[in-house]
Amino acid sequence: MRGVELTAAVAERADEAAELLSRIIRCPSVTGYEDEVSGVLTEWCRSHGWTVEIQPLTDTELHRRGEIADEERVEKRANVLAYPWSPTGAPLLVVNGHIDVVPPGPSEGWKDDDPFSGSRIDGVVHGRGAVDTKGGIVAALIGLDTLRRNGERPPFDVALHLVVGEERSGVGTRASLELRPRPSAAIVLEASDSRVVTASSGLIQCELAVDGATAHTSSPWLGRDAFLHLLRMHAALAARSQEQNAGLDDPAFDGIPVPLPFVAGVVSAGTYRNAVPAHAEMSVRFGLAPGQKVADAAASLTDLVASVDAGREWPEPSRLQVVAGLAGWSTPPDSRLVRAMLGAVGQVGRDTTPRALTAGSDAGFYGELGIPTVLFGPGAMSLAHGPAEHLAEQELIDAAAVIAVAVAGLEL
Repeated sequence: MRGVELTAAVAERADEAAELLSRIIRCPSVTGYEDEVSGVLTEWCRSHGWTVEIQPLTDTELHRRGEIADEERVEKRANVLAYPWSPTGAPLLVVNGHIDVVPPGPSEGWKDDDPFSGSRIDGVVHGRGAVDTKGGIVAALIGLDTLRRNGERPPFDVALHLVVGEERSGVGTRASLELRPRPSAAIVLEASDSRVVTASSGLIQCELAVDGATAHTSSPWLGRDAFLHLLRMHAALAARSQEQNAGLDDPAFDGIPVPLPFVAGVVSAGTYRNAVPAHAEMSVRFGLAPGQKVADAAASLTDLVASVDAGREWPEPSRLQVVAGLAGWSTPPDSRLVRAMLGAVGQVGRDTTPRALTAGSDAGFYGELGIPTVLFGPGAMSLAHGPAEHLAEQELIDAAAVIAVAVAGLEL
């Protein structure tokens, strides 16, 4: 089918798409409880002629190696692997969407005072997950199923990976990458205002602790001010971040003031106002450039902390602990995947300017492996994780059309 005809075929399913989104929003699936919605999605796929496989977390190498011991309800959680066409062993396009949502917070501020109402009012669907990322999942389901229903089949395999745990650790996508064959390309469903994201900075999250020695504040020279030393650490990390930002040469990030953000989100020091702080610590988010390995960045920051200690002859070694990391990634604008996605976005009248993100997502796991990746989805990311999350039904169906047209025109 031509793009115009395919877009029209998708548009005929607008009410079906909005009703499906409303239905799955009404299935609360906060991280750890994804089974609240996975059964509904499995049923939908099978009733529409898709092939569905289930990947329990307990059947993964991650589980056998003990790497997800801190995950809750592991025995109840599984990825749903849905195939609109039976796989043949051809190169694989993965469309990835996470079925977990963040906790909704207080009910005040939500439509009908219900975070999981799924209300459809004046062409808008309301509720937690509308943009992050149940809207994107519905767009992929309707877009791919419209291709299948109309007799289209691309010359490659397509799998929709509905994964668990993105909002906490990315465990679902990490588990899916144990499967073979690995994807030849990936579309990661995240709210992007229906624009094509071709690059993202990465990040590491660290805990930095400094020990000093207390003394009365009237004679601080008798102690060692841990907070003052922590400020030195902050200054050194900020300077390193500025160097990395200045050295970033990737046009995808043009227009973003700070492509590799550095923020100390939590800082604490001292126990009493008239005592020199003997301990200080901070939680840090440190941005990484595309292609920068998490392990290499962690080692570099560890060396930086040690050099600050050495420069001040600080007797107690400061402690930097990396608690999480996600690689940045960038897909060239001339890649087949990017060209197909941008062409499809233009077909439905959306902005065809590629963009970059400074937020982490499961796209980092694909990009780190060198898999051509784009991030795409309906809705504004600014609505994610906040009260009053909602998605316009027209944007939902436009995104479905983009996915259908892009997959129909893609060559792997």
